[in-house]
Amino acid sequence: MVGILIIQNGQSLSQISKGSVCFVVLCFIWAVAGAVLGQIRTLRKLGWLANLAIWLNVLILIITTAVIFHSDPNYDAALANNNAPKGPKVTTAGPPEGVGFQGQVVGLMQAVYSYGGAMLFVEFMAEMKRPYDFWKGMVFAQTFIFCCYIIFGFLIYSHQGQFTINPNYQGVSPYSWQTAVNAIALVTGLIAALLYGNIGIKVLYSTVFMEIFGFPSLARRKGKILWIAIVPIYWALAFVVAAAIPSISNLSGLIAAV
Repeated sequence: MVGILIIQNGQSLSQISKGSVCFVVLCFIWAVAGAVLGQIRTLRKLGWLANLAIWLNVLILIITTAVIFHSDPNYDAALANNNAPKGPKVTTAGPPEGVGFQGQVVGLMQAVYSYGGAMLFVEFMAEMKRPYDFWKGMVFAQTFIFCCYIIFGFLIYSHQGQFTINPNYQGVSPYSWQTAVNAIALVTGLIAALLYGNIGIKVLYSTVFMEIFGFPSLARRKGKILWIAIVPIYWALAFVVAAAIPSISNLSGLIAAV
């Protein structure tokens, strides 16, 4: 999931720079940024950032919807991502014409991946001040996410059809608005990557390094030193995965299937 966010932010920077910088370099920039900022060990210090990211994402949804309803689709991005040439908009209730089994599976896996973040809920509970409040937060979060996905998905697809791309805010055609939403998405993407990276490293450290290899607790001095060393390695591996499968839809489909 961290690898997907590296690709996503790399694509945002690529659109902002109008493709003038090597895409691999742009992804590498975010891998380095994550390795540096990922040194934060406790979720307590990331709580207010996570809350900020939610409302920034809602702002992206609102801006994207408003702009898409008053402009043409991003035909260049649709051709590059979906191989959809410029033409009349087409919407279907089932698989579009010409989309085979592989494309349908990748599309289905996007819905599965949309709830990939739910795997982190249990880890959040472990660091909550009042763990009993976990179920309330989970119910509210799932309801909020579901409503946003359904409403936003219907609105965007009904207006853009086969020109809808992943991520959808990069389907905005006016460059000024495209740059604005990409800039906001860079912030939210980095915050999400920090959260995923933080939880991923902690799970790996506690279940593998501590239980199998007898590594010290992260609360001890030696554990803190090991954390400093492991974070860059974790982000380096995420970068390798992102570089190996430089397509958001294909990589998210693979992760959802796993």
